[in-house]
Amino acid sequence: MPFPNLLPRLRAALARRAAGAAALGALLALSGCGGGGPDAATADEPSTAALECERLAYPCDWSQVAPAVLDASDRLGGELAARLEAGSDTDAAAAWLQTQAVLAELQVDTRAIRFRLPGGRGVWVLADEGRPASPSFAAAGRSAPAAPRKQAQGVIRPGATGRKALLLAPFRYQGVEFAVDHVAARLGAIPGYTVTLRQNTTEGERSVWLDDFADFAGYDVIHVSSHGAELCRDRLTGQPIEPCRIGIDVGPATQPALDLAAAGRVGIELFVTRKGRRHLAVTPEFFRAVYPQGLDQRLVFIDACLGGDPALMASLGGAGGAVLGFSGIVYAEFAQWVGDALYELLGRGLSVQEAMLRLGDSLAQEDGTRLVGNGHDLRIRDLLEVSDLTGGQALSAAGSRVDALSRPGDGQPDRLRLALHVDGLAPDRLAGVELKVARDGQTLVQLPLAGSAQADGEDRLRFEFELPLGADTQPGETLALRFALALPEGGVTMLEVAPRVSDPSALPPEWLMTGLTTVQGVGSTTTKFAQVVWELAPGDDPSARYRYYRLKSGTLTISYTSDLNGCRTIWEVGLTIPPGAPNNQLKFDTVAGEFSAFGQAPGQVVHATGVCADGSTLPFATTAGGVYLYANDVPLTGTGSSGFSGVYHDGAALPTIIEYSFAPQR
Repeated sequence: MPFPNLLPRLRAALARRAAGAAALGALLALSGCGGGGPDAATADEPSTAALECERLAYPCDWSQVAPAVLDASDRLGGELAARLEAGSDTDAAAAWLQTQAVLAELQVDTRAIRFRLPGGRGVWVLADEGRPASPSFAAAGRSAPAAPRKQAQGVIRPGATGRKALLLAPFRYQGVEFAVDHVAARLGAIPGYTVTLRQNTTEGERSVWLDDFADFAGYDVIHVSSHGAELCRDRLTGQPIEPCRIGIDVGPATQPALDLAAAGRVGIELFVTRKGRRHLAVTPEFFRAVYPQGLDQRLVFIDACLGGDPALMASLGGAGGAVLGFSGIVYAEFAQWVGDALYELLGRGLSVQEAMLRLGDSLAQEDGTRLVGNGHDLRIRDLLEVSDLTGGQALSAAGSRVDALSRPGDGQPDRLRLALHVDGLAPDRLAGVELKVARDGQTLVQLPLAGSAQADGEDRLRFEFELPLGADTQPGETLALRFALALPEGGVTMLEVAPRVSDPSALPPEWLMTGLTTVQGVGSTTTKFAQVVWELAPGDDPSARYRYYRLKSGTLTISYTSDLNGCRTIWEVGLTIPPGAPNNQLKFDTVAGEFSAFGQAPGQVVHATGVCADGSTLPFATTAGGVYLYANDVPLTGTGSSGFSGVYHDGAALPTIIEYSFAPQR
């Protein structure tokens, strides 16, 4: 974004705009600068025209530039920067440049000068020293704009089990306003997304460099936080520059001549800041050379001043990629707010265009600079989740279980009772939307959602239905199911799962045990209420006779009451039993149909005070914890979905009684 003394000028410009908005609007319309709004870039196909360097027969990359021309380009850029730093305006500096060399190109406006020597490549000298920081910005309370033109693309790679995001922050060292952690957090929270974050934390670091800008095709979402410069109207001639010249800063060149010559890539130009720092920049021609067909089915967000340039977006979007950028000079803090708000909505399943419409004019700064797009629409994630209403478990690609409504293996066709969860769709947009479910490529059912799906939270729907499988299932059988939903804007979202059919006679992977232990003593009663989750021990052999469980989590509440020697003592304490605690084991003998169990909570010292009939008190200390479960080769029935229960009685005159109940969890 143009380069920290820009803020006073920008504020002055805003004041002038308030007085002359109509004239300014006419100027922007004439020049085409900055994209102009949501419909500014409408190219649907990647450009097949020759690159400008090919048409005009000048070097397409700096390695083809003669060393003398390269040195002269760099030297003149530095001398122009020194003049601007000394107080010259861009018009005077450009006039001086014309006296120093024969020029193949020269463009100038109030913020930048761009020139090219014969046999050379473009050099920019920037009058401003960076993207402005804003103490405040308008981010709410405005109406939404009219809907931009859409192109139906559906979900990026529908049904994909994993998607990737690339986040580039070449100027992270300039401050937190150039960080992209907010984007990483939003995308990292979307199931299945792998986020790659590359950032330069010092000026000389090269964690982000040219090759990263040539690596976009390997990712589904690309977000770049950088600087940008644009020339749309030549002040020397008074004519518009069509298309606008646009460059996106890659980072500082530590050895400009060597960096340029070694770049070896088409479409690289040199930025020289007013302080004389050299940077390399990528242009639309860079992206056209690297991605001749654009980046279809991807989201690219160029978070940089003027990143909404139509030529830049056209070079990246191709026939179906969504590209976003800002139409003018954008405050860094505002850009971060916009990115966070946008990705929050995209993470909830909204499409790019829906998210922008939802945010409305909160996407615009006070001066009119706003986030714009190339008109293409897509969603960055699939929208479907399916759960088993009988067993309550979400179905996944592997490892999940599903309960058939009739007994597997009984010769009768089975059905499943399922709940479909759909994100990013509203109930009023379901006309004509159908759910198609297939098993092993064969369609089982097609169901309309309109009138049946109900709101289930913000931007989420719930649809319950029975799925006929058309055949009898067998215990442990894997069901390869594919759920597909045609989206109202076009395209499709999919979910493929492969749950196993539950075996009603099999042991579940987890039990929830509740237990009540009563211990009678002389003049005292101790009760222990236990809630414990048992899980199959790691490495447990399902084919072995004995199946072992370990304690996954547990709590024990102990209450004590005594009346001894005219003194009454009452106390209660809650204990946590740590996962994997020793002296806790559950074993099933699958051949004999028996189980054995022992549970003991670690002791905890308890201090209490007894109150005696004569008004005196009696200090009391004991250790709470101990045994809460005991069973030894106890026969059982119904170890499947119904669970089981039992009682242990030690037979003493002052007995200990343990009552327990086990319910399968999944």
